[in-house]
Amino acid sequence: MSSCFLIQGQNEEAYSSHSEYPCCFYATNVNVQALKFFNEQINIIQKSVKKHANVTFKEVDAAIRILEKVTEISSTADGNYFGRFNPSQIDYDKWKVWLEKNIKNIRWDDIKNDMLAMRN
Repeated sequence: MSSCFLIQGQNEEAYSSHSEYPCCFYATNVNVQALKFFNEQINIIQKSVKKHANVTFKEVDAAIRILEKVTEISSTADGNYFGRFNPSQIDYDKWKVWLEKNIKNIRWDDIKNDMLAMRN
């Protein structure tokens, strides 16, 4: 059973669906927009790993690139000219663990319309 990242006191209803946001937990002092975006990307990866038909190659390739950039964890997915489309369960697990450890370090940049990770 997967857990769900919920923000205490902030938009809890938006994160109440375990199927929509499969890798979350209750947290405080979290950037809601960045967390939502991260969860959307990791949800795409989970769907790809489970071979769901409702995720496109373009979405998978973009999610891999975004998660690699933010987490600095490389995917095991092989690629070609068109991108990478087959992330592994190992990729999903590593990115999920990274989020659990770094949930308070992700931020949304309104100017760049992008997610960032604060580094020490």
